[in-house]
Amino acid sequence: MATAKKLISILGKSIKNAPFRALVTADRLKASTEEDLDEGQPVEMSFAGKKAGYEVSAEDGRIVAVFLYVEPRDGFAAFTGPLPYKVPRDATRTEVRGLLGKPEQSGKAYKDKILGPQGAWDRFAVDAIIIHFEYTDPGLDVALITMMTEDRAP
Repeated sequence: MATAKKLISILGKSIKNAPFRALVTADRLKASTEEDLDEGQPVEMSFAGKKAGYEVSAEDGRIVAVFLYVEPRDGFAAFTGPLPYKVPRDATRTEVRGLLGKPEQSGKAYKDKILGPQGAWDRFAVDAIIIHFEYTDPGLDVALITMMTEDRAP
């Protein structure tokens, strides 16, 4: 079963590497490929572990992002392992900032015309990765954590 530490360790690595292949098997990740809609764009793959509570995103065979569902959403169960950087499962935005410091970017909650309500968020650069926290609205509890390679971060 995946841990946040294992998932961080696969960022930037090939989807063919042994530790990632072991996670695919152990957590029964289901692979899907995004069709190349624009010529020259990288081939995108997703490895979804709905019961395990996480999803891995790859471009051109390289793992570029991991999504940890702290709260159930979009058919994903809540990730049950320890969260990265000792963030408590019930952490609030204030507690996350207390652990990780001042975020390099932040945003307020808003309502998107297509996607609906979007939670407030913070983005941190930690240990050569980008970690993005999305919070619930209005409670500001951690809802989703995205860990990305620096070159993948928007």
